[in-house]
Amino acid sequence: MTEPQFDLGRRLAAEGLGTAALLAGVVGSGIMAERLAGGNDAVALLANTAATGTILAVLILVFGPISGAHFNPAVTLSFVLRRPISGRHALAYGAVQLAAALGGGDGHRLGRLGVAVGRLRDVVLGAPLLAPRAGLVGCSFPRRIEGHS
Repeated sequence: MTEPQFDLGRRLAAEGLGTAALLAGVVGSGIMAERLAGGNDAVALLANTAATGTILAVLILVFGPISGAHFNPAVTLSFVLRRPISGRHALAYGAVQLAAALGGGDGHRLGRLGVAVGRLRDVVLGAPLLAPRAGLVGCSFPRRIEGHS
């Protein structure tokens, strides 16, 4: 097994974007699930788990062919141990993953972008409740549509 056919810069960019999006999605879906569950922890956990699994699947499909879609230093370490990537490249992956995770973990604060995305969705679909409420940066959706739940 060999490393993906993209240059290291592209692989690192894909890994960084994927890691940041994953962390923003996990944190954002957790916030949304808690707000939408109405105090029911089981529903919040189920919603968060479903959203996180979906986000991860999409990110793996998008970035897997480019970077391998590790998104986690532990996964990268397993690739090093199996030898499909070099230790030098793994260190670069790890550094990018750490920086992206720090940024992505705070990415939920960018939820204001969700309002713009939500408004565009409303225009395209004609109604705010026709589309799914989950999104990578949609943390402000629950506040906007809270009364409709």
